[in-house]
Amino acid sequence: MHERFADVMTGIVVLTAGLVLLGLNYFATGGIWFRQWSYYQMQVEPGPLAPRVGDPISINGIEGGKVEKVYFQSQPIPPEDARAPDEEQETFVMVSARIDSVYKLPLGTKGLISESITGQRDLKILLGRSKATLDAASTLEQPIRVDQAPDMTSIATRFEEVGTQAKSLVT
Repeated sequence: MHERFADVMTGIVVLTAGLVLLGLNYFATGGIWFRQWSYYQMQVEPGPLAPRVGDPISINGIEGGKVEKVYFQSQPIPPEDARAPDEEQETFVMVSARIDSVYKLPLGTKGLISESITGQRDLKILLGRSKATLDAASTLEQPIRVDQAPDMTSIATRFEEVGTQAKSLVT
């Protein structure tokens, strides 16, 4: 009789400890296992910065997702937009972004990628002003455009150009 009681008590203690650990893990990770995610497609404009898998995505300054996948996609160029006669396709860097479903992205939403002085890349979502929201599936046809934020090299180059122009005005 005592052995059976000890087995039951051991089972209860182990089950309680498992539930406590599961609860602590839930609060420590912010309930990430139970969140609902939406996957949006984004098209990164050509430039020196490209997002990497795992880079954070911030929405209004709050981390709201991560870069899930980065890949290339080629699109045909209409003949009237081609810069060269033999140019038929343009290749873009595409991003599959995992964003918490709490955030509803309005139409007109854009992205901006920047790099900090430490090399950390951040993809910021700039919300549009429309009351209508984007459907995650609709971004497969019309991806969210992501522009490049000016980096320090381009800013320094621009200052040099302004300085040269100012000197030519003075002389």
